[in-house]
Amino acid sequence: VESYDTAILYYYMVVPKSDEDVVKKWEVEARRLTSSGKYGLLDAGLSSDNLLTEEVERMGTETAPLLVGAIVFMILFVVLTSLRYERSRSKPWEAMIGALIPIMANISAIGLMSACGLKFQSIVVCTLFLVQAVGCDGVFVMLRAWDVSKCHTDVVTRMAVTMKDAGPSITITSLTNALAFAVDIYSFTPAIQTFSIYSTAACVLCYIYQILLFSAVLALSGRREEKGMQAILWWRKADPKARYSALRWLKKFNADVIYRWSRIVTAWPTKIALVFVLLAYWYGALYGVLTMKTDLRVQKLALPNSYIVKYKDIHENAITAMQPLTIVVQQPGDLKNSTQLHRLKKLVKDYESTTFSYGSDSTFFWLSAYQEFLAFYADGDEEYFSYSEIPTFLKSASYSFWRAYLHINETACDNDQPDCVQQYIFNTGYHTVVKYTDMIPVLAEWRAIAANYSDLGVYAYTERALFTDQADQLADSIYTNVPMGLVCMVIVCIIFIPNVVSIVCAMLSVISISFGVFGYLSLSGVDLDPLSLAALLMSIGFSVDYTAHISYHYYKFTSKANPTERVEQTLKAIGWPTMQGGLATAFAMWPLLLKRSYLTTVFLKTVVLVVFLGLAHSMIVLPALLTCLDRFNCDKQGCKQKKSTPESINSSGSSSHTNISTICSSSTKNDSIS
Repeated sequence: VESYDTAILYYYMVVPKSDEDVVKKWEVEARRLTSSGKYGLLDAGLSSDNLLTEEVERMGTETAPLLVGAIVFMILFVVLTSLRYERSRSKPWEAMIGALIPIMANISAIGLMSACGLKFQSIVVCTLFLVQAVGCDGVFVMLRAWDVSKCHTDVVTRMAVTMKDAGPSITITSLTNALAFAVDIYSFTPAIQTFSIYSTAACVLCYIYQILLFSAVLALSGRREEKGMQAILWWRKADPKARYSALRWLKKFNADVIYRWSRIVTAWPTKIALVFVLLAYWYGALYGVLTMKTDLRVQKLALPNSYIVKYKDIHENAITAMQPLTIVVQQPGDLKNSTQLHRLKKLVKDYESTTFSYGSDSTFFWLSAYQEFLAFYADGDEEYFSYSEIPTFLKSASYSFWRAYLHINETACDNDQPDCVQQYIFNTGYHTVVKYTDMIPVLAEWRAIAANYSDLGVYAYTERALFTDQADQLADSIYTNVPMGLVCMVIVCIIFIPNVVSIVCAMLSVISISFGVFGYLSLSGVDLDPLSLAALLMSIGFSVDYTAHISYHYYKFTSKANPTERVEQTLKAIGWPTMQGGLATAFAMWPLLLKRSYLTTVFLKTVVLVVFLGLAHSMIVLPALLTCLDRFNCDKQGCKQKKSTPESINSSGSSSHTNISTICSSSTKNDSIS
C-alpha cells in the first residue's frame, strides 16, 4: 500500500439484550470524539442503525410542530367558508368543531395504536398532516347538505334529508381513503406498515366522529335556528333581515359560473379539445412512469442538513472501490475428509469468481491460514488436516484475530472430532456496484451459489442486502397493491353508486388521476421507493374523493332528462364543497415547506397533484365523460318512467318524500353558496 485517502473500519459488537444501552452510549461517545476536533488531520464520521434511527426521529420531532400551522389554517378556512348570506344561517362554531374532528381522530388513533403496542414512528407525522388535510371534506359536504334541506322546518326531517344526501358521499370517501392506506399494511417496509396502520385507524375514527359527533352538532345548530338565535352570539336573538352584503355578489357569481360552466363543459367542441389535452397529459405521465428510477438510499429518511446524509454520501463514494461480502457456513462437515475439504475451498473460489468480485486478493479465509500453520509443523504437508491444533492456532499471537471467524467446541477439538468447527465465516470483496437496483442480479448470483451448497448451510451476507431485497420487491408490490387498491375502490363505488355508467366513469377518472400523479411525481424528481409507493396508493384513495362526489350526485339526478341540466344540478349540489375540500387539503399541507425533507416532499407533491388533477377531472373530465355516456344509462322512455329516485329519503321511495326533495332542490336553485 503506497497511499490511500479513505479507510472504512467495521466494529461488530455482541452484547446481551439487556445491555443494548451500552452500545448506544459507545456510539454517542464515538461520534462526539470524531467531531471534537481532537484529530484535526482526519475527517472522520460513523454510522449505525441507532444513529440513523436518531436522525429519523429528529426529522419527525422537528416537523411535528408545523402541524399547528395546518390546524390554524384549517380552522380559519372552514369557519370563513361556513358564513352564509343570511347571517343566522352561518355556522362558525359548528365549523370550528368540524375542523377539530381530524385532531380528535389523530389523537384517538395514536392512543389506540399505542395501547395495542404499536410504536409511534416519525413517518406517522405525515399521517397527522394528511388526516388533518382531508378530514374536513365530510364537514363541507354535510354543511352543504344541511343548507339544501333548509325548506324543512322540522330538525328531525332536516337531519334525515342531510344524512340521506351527505351520508353516502362521506362514506364513499372515508372508506376509500381508509382502504387505500390499508392496502399497504402488508408492505415489506416496517415503517410503511406503521404509517398505513395509523393512517387507516385515523381515517376510520374521523369518519365515525363526523357521522356521530358532527351530525349531533348540526342538530343542535338546527335547534338554534328554530329559536331564531344568532350564529356567533348564540344566546342572543337574531335579526331575521341581517345579511352579509359581501356574500350577495359571491352567491350570484357562483350561480352564474355553474350555469355557464355546465354548458361549456358539455359542449362537443369542448369535449373534442379535451381529448387532445388528455392525450398530451397521458403522454407526459407515461414518459414519467417509464423514466422513473428506483432509489432506496437511507439518506432520504433524514433531514437534508443531517449528519447521516453527509456521511452516507461519502461512504457510498468510498465503497465503490471495494465492499466486504461475508459468507456464513453453518454446517461445514468433516474437514478431515479430503473431498469435503476441497469442496469448501471450491465454495470460496466460486465466490471469488462472481461478477464484480475483487478476487482472491480480497479474501480472508481462516482455513488457508490454518493449513499454513499446520504445514509448518507437518514438514510442509499442505494436505494434512487436524482439528486438535485449532485452539493453539487461535491462541497464538499471529493468528488470534481469527477467533471472530470461527465458532468452535474445544472439547471436540481436543478429541480431533468434526464437531470442533461448528460454524465459520469468511470474507471476500466486491466492487463497483453501490446502488441497490444494480445489486439485485449480483445478490441473486451469490444466493444461487449458496443454493448449490445447501448441505453446508451457506448464507451470503452484506449489509446492503436488506434494501436490495426491498428494491427487488418494489415492482411486485406495484403490480399487486395498485390493482388491489383499485378493486377496493370499485367495490365501494358499486355499493353506494348502483349505476354502471357512473361507476365506470368514476373509476376511469381515478385511474387517470393516479397515472398522472405517479408519472408527474417522477418528472418532479421523486424516485420509486416505499414512500412513493405508499403515496401512489394514497392518491388512489384521495382521488375517489373528487370523482365519487360528482358521479354519485349525477346518478341521483336521473329525473333530469337533459344531461346538461344534470351536470348543473350536480355542480350546485356538490361542486362548491368539492372545491372547498380540495383547496383545504392543498393549503393545509403548506407548513411542510418550512421543513424540507424527502419524506415531506413526496407527500406534499402527491397531495398537490391529487388536488389539482382531482379537481380538473371532477369539474371538467368527468362531466364531459358522463354526458357522453349518458345515452347508455337508459332510453328516454325508461328514464321518464322512473317512479322513484335516490332523492327519496327512505328506501321505499314514496312519492311524498320525492316531492319534498324536488321542492328543496328548486328552492336552492340559485343558492349554491347559501
